[in-house]
Amino acid sequence: MRLHGLLSFPLTPFTDIDEHDEHHKRSSHDDHDDKVDLAVFAEHLEQQIAAGPAGLFVACGTGEFTALSPDEYREVIATAVRVADGRLPVVAGCGGGPRMAREFAVTAAECGADGLLLLPPYLISSTPAGLVGHIRYVASGTELPITVYQRANAVLDEAAALALLDIPTVTGIKDGRGDVDAMLRLVTAIRSSGHPRAAEFGFLNGLPTAELSVQAYAAIGVECYSSAVLCFAPTSPPPSTSRCAPATPRRCGCCSPSSTCPSSPCATPPPATRSPWSRRVPGWPGWPWDPSGRRSWTPPPSTSGSWPASSPGAGPRSPG
Repeated sequence: MRLHGLLSFPLTPFTDIDEHDEHHKRSSHDDHDDKVDLAVFAEHLEQQIAAGPAGLFVACGTGEFTALSPDEYREVIATAVRVADGRLPVVAGCGGGPRMAREFAVTAAECGADGLLLLPPYLISSTPAGLVGHIRYVASGTELPITVYQRANAVLDEAAALALLDIPTVTGIKDGRGDVDAMLRLVTAIRSSGHPRAAEFGFLNGLPTAELSVQAYAAIGVECYSSAVLCFAPTSPPPSTSRCAPATPRRCGCCSPSSTCPSSPCATPPPATRSPWSRRVPGWPGWPWDPSGRRSWTPPPSTSGSWPASSPGAGPRSPG
């Protein structure tokens, strides 16, 4: 089951540093300044959950993944899992080089996270096939479902996207590039592939201004998006896919049979029967969500022998 609508990417708050504090200048190892403020973080999470997102993505880009030490990362993920308390999935960011990304993934699993968002590898550019090799290496360290974040130096083509279907724990792609045409090609390649996992594979709109592109991405079958407005102003809801009603719906091959594509900009939104923040479909791409307990996902059986082999990538632990 795939998510629909808004996703929360909470901030990670830190304690203040007083640049004019002479004591702080003399001590670079102060025990109180420049630390993750877990109390404020927990309060922020409660505000986000109250707005009704479909999932919490913590310690990702907005959540300061690159600014966290391994110990801080563990504290942030554990706090999010504790606060969420089974009310919605908690997805943890992980990234860096192959070994580092895999170690963060293992930590997230130990803390009880329900999934991973795999950020682009640090600095290194590679071929799409090499990127698949990097993803496969990280995925080998954990059974958590993984969404691959496509942006910057992590760019997939159709062949690489199809190769992800052969990594059982990779369950979706988040797009942060904003190239709707290129994303349409990935969606179409996967949906029309005939692969056993094609229908369940998830796609996310991850643009910083996702509210402005909701309708364009919904038109190509990408109904889920990360909301910056939700992160900073949870009481001021942006437009959601449920309110972008097309003036003249039309069908296209990339969308699911139950969806329609808008052929013109949405005019006046119809009266909402429920808050646009409301979580409409619980779950996460490729795995069921059981609100009564912890993660209920189990890896699907291997499709070896029933699907062409993945595109050859670089060797283990090499992104290219």
